[in-house]
Amino acid sequence: MAGGGGIHLTAQGDSALNLSESVARGPTVGSLPSPAPSKVRWSRPATLLYLAVPLSIGVLAASDPGFTAAGLASYLPTATVDVSYSFLRMSAAYLLSLAFALSYGYYAAAHRTGERVMIPILDILQSVPILGFFPIVVLVLYNLQPSGFGPNLASVILIFTSMSWNMVFGVYESLKTVPSDLREAADTFGLKGWLRFRRLLFPATVNRLVYNSVLSWTGGWFFLVEAEIFTTNGAALPGIGSFLSFAASGHTANSSSRDSSS
Repeated sequence: MAGGGGIHLTAQGDSALNLSESVARGPTVGSLPSPAPSKVRWSRPATLLYLAVPLSIGVLAASDPGFTAAGLASYLPTATVDVSYSFLRMSAAYLLSLAFALSYGYYAAAHRTGERVMIPILDILQSVPILGFFPIVVLVLYNLQPSGFGPNLASVILIFTSMSWNMVFGVYESLKTVPSDLREAADTFGLKGWLRFRRLLFPATVNRLVYNSVLSWTGGWFFLVEAEIFTTNGAALPGIGSFLSFAASGHTANSSSRDSSS
């Protein structure tokens, strides 16, 4: 037994020596060459497009007779505050959509009776545009106290309606397509409750959830202007929507005054 073990160790040592010698000699004749390191390649059409869009916008803005650098600088403090408010509302709406998607999608995927009712309801809600929720949300939430809380909550709920449905469907489809062998392995190891969700179900939803989150965030920015058109006691709700609305009305007023003076 001892001799056999020694022979086995010697064979292992010889194989290790041969491997080190082959590595030192480099690739042999007929072996596949090692792949060259990839280089970052720039797309000239894409680069020109990215440069042409802001330049064209700048040229159009500069060609306006009412455009001045001082006027642009005067908008920057207000625009910074409005963008911050809008980003906070977008973040709150996304977190609310994420919690709703995980809970609603999990329950619909885990309970067949609930699935028959919840998925058709989700299809109906998904077909309603954001402006369809506008009157209901404003009537229910606008007058909530303290002052200013109702309009902000209404704006967040409206953004939520443009984000959540896509994310719920992503969670639901991911949970319905979890392989059966993974479910059996989780049952074998006794994973239940929160541990089962954290180890099996949530990782299965990450890929689809991340992809759908990007689309939902894009849709939220698209409908942000409609979701922030509120006035509270004559004061507008700070955000990108009110900023663009006032900028457009001010530009229209300036243009009409110039036309009347001419």
